[in-house]
Amino acid sequence: RESVGYGEVLRGEPLSRAYLLDRLATLLPGTDPAGVEGLRAHHLPLSTHRPAPGRDRVLLAGDALSLINPFTGEGIFYALLSGALAGAAAARAPERAVRRYTDSLRRRLGTHLRHSSLAAWLARRRRVVDAAVRAARRDERVYRSVVELGLGDGRLNARTLAMIGIGLPARDEAPRR
Repeated sequence: RESVGYGEVLRGEPLSRAYLLDRLATLLPGTDPAGVEGLRAHHLPLSTHRPAPGRDRVLLAGDALSLINPFTGEGIFYALLSGALAGAAAARAPERAVRRYTDSLRRRLGTHLRHSSLAAWLARRRRVVDAAVRAARRDERVYRSVVELGLGDGRLNARTLAMIGIGLPARDEAPRR
């Protein structure tokens, strides 16, 4: 029994079993869609709106705070980190927990979330994605930088941007939809 996961931005028609089976056949040639059991799909909240981190005696963390990486849709890193930060803020000074928690979230994730939002915007251009993959293949540091941006609290650095930029073709194309 295998477990396969993948994600894509859907626009237009709602998700259906037929669509998932069609994508499965396209992405994994040779797979018999008739033999697929237990097919499940879940929408990820790739929202740019985040509620306030807390109010009164309630602190929000992870999905409740809409902490989803705009670049990858990943959220477990944010759930664990924000839960730890919320717990630390509440344990240290319950009467000031909201302010402390808000400040610690901003310090730990503010720049990272701006960088991952930029990466998500750039990833709408196929040529940028292709250049990033080529750069990551050529340079281990670029690879690690992109992975950390997508799965942790990494940031875009000058080296990574330069290596991706070097690989960009001269012509421009419309953003992917």
